[in-house]
Amino acid sequence: MFADPLTRMCVSQCNPLLGYFGDSNLAIPACVSTCSSGTYADPYTQTCVFGCHNFPKMYAFDNGNLITPVRKCLYSCPYPYLNDNTTSTCIMNCNSSSFPYADQALQSCVMRCSSPVYQYAYMPLGSVVNGQCVEFCPPNTFAYLGNNTCLSKCPTNLYGSTANNTCFYSCTIADNSYADPTNNLCVSTCSHNSSYFSYADLYTRTCVTFCPLGMIGDQITWQCV
Repeated sequence: MFADPLTRMCVSQCNPLLGYFGDSNLAIPACVSTCSSGTYADPYTQTCVFGCHNFPKMYAFDNGNLITPVRKCLYSCPYPYLNDNTTSTCIMNCNSSSFPYADQALQSCVMRCSSPVYQYAYMPLGSVVNGQCVEFCPPNTFAYLGNNTCLSKCPTNLYGSTANNTCFYSCTIADNSYADPTNNLCVSTCSHNSSYFSYADLYTRTCVTFCPLGMIGDQITWQCV
């Protein structure tokens, strides 16, 4: 039974038309408009519950506001919150290693990124959770099309273009770049130092340590001429 503040009577079910829910977690169970902390308004039972329905799927939402708190079960979490299918709660970050990426298109934490817009999986360096599904890989990372992930360095035989942050099999004339195997990047000037020299081969668009027959390495332009 719940104490109804409007009728001042004890009722078995609070009035759903007035937006009241039975909260039995209070010292005196009562009909309330906002459930007590740790519980959520369930529209099916019209009570405050510790966990929301799985069939149909609902998510426990708490806006964390102490002045105007909102605690209720929702079919989908409001932006920018995400639907966490592991805990059936609304969360801001994907903390589960099973579903580590936040997909804002699906508004859920996912195992891998596959939506048409946010198709690349970006994980901050050194982290295994709190990743993001992104439309473009951020600076200093490259989109690897083999598994749609953002990498800090492209795999062997692939080269990262800083023009669009993507790994390619070759570098292009349009970018005026050359494939440098020392760092797997498309570069405008090939790697060289006091003990290592490489030169841009304008025909293959690669950095080579030995220029093709009949050509020499120019240590001013660092090209095969």
